[in-house]
Amino acid sequence: MAWFTDDRSEREKNREKAFIKAVNNLKTLAVTADGGMSIDPIEIQDKVIAARLGLRHFVTLRRDK
Repeated sequence: MAWFTDDRSEREKNREKAFIKAVNNLKTLAVTADGGMSIDPIEIQDKVIAARLGLRHFVTLRRDK
């Protein structure tokens, strides 16, 4: 029996699942007893750079002439 009904769209539910999966894949994630989180900034930087390089084909450089 569910406590509440989830009226969100499937797209939003899938985005949340993808986010949770990505956070769970962080190697340096630490959670404190009071619910705070700590993540190594270098790991985040490396993940962001890798994602940007992977999506580079979507970006067209604008060249002013």
